[in-house]
Amino acid sequence: PHMARLRADGSLDLTFTNIANAGVNALVNLNNGGCLAAGYFSSVNGITMNNLARFSSNGNLDMSFNPAAISGGSGSVQAVAVQSNGFVVIGSDFTSVGGYSYQCVARLNAAGGVDTSFVGPGLIGPSSSAITAIVIETNGQMIVGGRFTSIDGYSELGVARLNSDGSLDTTFLTAV
Repeated sequence: PHMARLRADGSLDLTFTNIANAGVNALVNLNNGGCLAAGYFSSVNGITMNNLARFSSNGNLDMSFNPAAISGGSGSVQAVAVQSNGFVVIGSDFTSVGGYSYQCVARLNAAGGVDTSFVGPGLIGPSSSAITAIVIETNGQMIVGGRFTSIDGYSELGVARLNSDGSLDTTFLTAV
């Protein structure tokens, strides 16, 4: 339930037998042939995974990845991207990650713990805002998209660029 793996020819890979307890919103391929899944689930194969799970190239759940818990909002991760150093940027409508205050976007280290050097943007408005797409640029900056109209008082209308530390890049302003 909630996830499957297809072979290159589109046929179902019956060796991938992982079971998430709720929906998957996003998948990212990893350089090592594995993948990262994000969504509404709180466990995979009965093991707590806090909305994120990493799988090895053979489809096994990567038990070395222990993602920090998110809270607030819908209780899901809606967007995920992996930086070249293996750090994981997540987006949704959460208000905290691992007990730290992060609104809608945060970064985890390669083991799943909160990267507190990521300051993240400040106030994202309106209150029902969510980050639903993340793209990592080659220079480390991030383009984020979603349901929001402002970040830190700047009109951003659903798309913005963040610096590598997560702060808003004010030189990249969307048309109003």
